[in-house]
Amino acid sequence: MDRYDYDVDVDAFVLRKSDFDYAYSIDVTSEIILDVDSNKNLIGIEFLDVSKILNVEPELLVHPKKIFAEVVSTDEGIILAMTFEFDNITRKFDTPISNLISSTNALIVNA
Repeated sequence: MDRYDYDVDVDAFVLRKSDFDYAYSIDVTSEIILDVDSNKNLIGIEFLDVSKILNVEPELLVHPKKIFAEVVSTDEGIILAMTFEFDNITRKFDTPISNLISSTNALIVNA
């Protein structure tokens, strides 16, 4: 099972696979950092200023209903596709990432 942690004091959100072998991080933007294993598989995503990225109140991030993150290969390149579900709100966003990770990874958390 994947897990998440949210620190309301610094507005930082971390989504990780439960069993992982961390190798290194990739800064996608100044707010989004990907953690990968030695096989270039996605094992974690770190968000800084996440309430601003998602345009939600920080309190919602303490207990999200569901979080889905997937690395997808498209004609335009590889993207990180994210969906955050809260009680009455769903937020989605896609962000381009480099080809330094595998395109067959997904992280899902049902809170």
